[in-house]
Amino acid sequence: MEDEYKICDKCGAKLKVLEWRTILGKRFAIVENCTNCMEHDKEIEDNQTNMLISDLTKESNLQKKFSSITFKSIEDMGFPSKSYKDAFDSAFKYCSVIDKAIDNGWGMYVYGDTGRGKTTIIAAMINDIISKKHSCYINNITNLKDMIFNDKSIIYKLINVDVLFLDDFGTEVYVKGDETDTWTNEKVYEIINARYERQKPIIFTSNLSPGDLVQKGLLHKTADRISEMSNRKLKIETDKSLRL
Repeated sequence: MEDEYKICDKCGAKLKVLEWRTILGKRFAIVENCTNCMEHDKEIEDNQTNMLISDLTKESNLQKKFSSITFKSIEDMGFPSKSYKDAFDSAFKYCSVIDKAIDNGWGMYVYGDTGRGKTTIIAAMINDIISKKHSCYINNITNLKDMIFNDKSIIYKLINVDVLFLDDFGTEVYVKGDETDTWTNEKVYEIINARYERQKPIIFTSNLSPGDLVQKGLLHKTADRISEMSNRKLKIETDKSLRL
């Protein structure tokens, strides 16, 4: 029996009839999938995904020099210490279940001396999370303090972004002379507590252990929130600064 063909309604391609079916007295042709349309639809989807990822990357505030950092590129460079690999593994596992992490508000607290590679691991996390179409934002409190003072609308973004990254946490000044910087303390608590109440995750990096934050002048109630929200607390130790 000679093959029968129908014309694709979308692109006009010639499609082979696989079978005929009769429904309510009418004959309908079941045809093969149109590869032209499938390729076209995939191209459109890929373009939309690339545009979304590009927009999310711009909105993340991640420095351009970190845009190419991935878990694979870190792995290729090798691990300078066991604690660094442990932090890497935890970050990788976190991103592998990012949907669940976001839904449950799971956070992390990564700390260690300056130059130990904390921000590199964080950059890999941000790039990986964005590739999975989730929004991220990274900044430090010192910068955010000025931004919030000039434009309070930034608080909405800090509270609602899928994953917030607070970098170099604890380097900001909470105590000036004999006086506590009440404004900064209250704004930091406002942001962290709002995300806590909404079960939205925060990833912290710091030179200080969680227990040292209060000694810097951070409010006890804020430190308690950070401890509760940070499901993993990871200390990175290496013999020397990786920047050297």
